[in-house]
Amino acid sequence: MHNIDVRTKQVFRGEVLKELDKYQGDFVKINVIKKSFSPTEGLPMSKFKSVLNYLNDKGYIEWNKKDLTNTDDDLLRITARGQDIVDGLESDLGIII
Repeated sequence: MHNIDVRTKQVFRGEVLKELDKYQGDFVKINVIKKSFSPTEGLPMSKFKSVLNYLNDKGYIEWNKKDLTNTDDDLLRITARGQDIVDGLESDLGIII
């Protein structure tokens, strides 16, 4: 199991929001977002689902789950609250933009 520090998780959450923000609120396949992250950036993909769950639970993203076992066809989009985080209009201690 990959053990990462809190700051890395905060940054990873922010990076996911910024990536989703590029799609201007449109739904995008989860794999498109996954592919935008390089393992060399220090953002372990093993924590990707945890990051999405956090953002979804907080209302920063909408996650349309198509299949419980295979997330490849799931769709994600940033919500207005998520856009506020990216724009600096709202803050969350669990996210670093």
